[in-house]
Amino acid sequence: MATSASRDTTTGLKFENSIIKDLEKTEKYKIEPQKRLDVLTCQAPYLFGAPIDPTKAKGYPVVDIVINGHILVELKKQTSNGTAEQKIPWAMQTLQHQIDRSDEYDHGIMVLSGPNRQEIKKGEGWTLKRLFLEDKKWRDTNRLICPDVTIMSEEEFYEEFINPYINNE
Repeated sequence: MATSASRDTTTGLKFENSIIKDLEKTEKYKIEPQKRLDVLTCQAPYLFGAPIDPTKAKGYPVVDIVINGHILVELKKQTSNGTAEQKIPWAMQTLQHQIDRSDEYDHGIMVLSGPNRQEIKKGEGWTLKRLFLEDKKWRDTNRLICPDVTIMSEEEFYEEFINPYINNE
């Protein structure tokens, strides 16, 4: 019988709770964590421009955070080998799908946290983080598919949404 080593699968929840706590500290935002969205999604909504078929819908997505009722925020943390990277394009397309089909939302943000695999000795963490954040060709292509979704690092998110509003004593 094959066994697998246990690993911490709570890093995403810890990251989410940390971001929510810091957003609340600013006293600038209305925060809605784990918000169930109202528009059904299905497999690869924008793949090859295919129309959405509600009969193939997989359910109502839940976004990590909604800020001020109109900004959708999806958080992805990768601290070990895993599948977070494979979820990035799909998650961004899901955010765009919600924005396109709702009068409520006008912008989406995908926040990436965790080390690049090349930066730590164990060889764990993100393999494609630099591609997502820095590769112009990938970003330009993705902007065509998801024009209202921004991808940024955790540090960039803090610089834009948290640090300017917290008194760092």
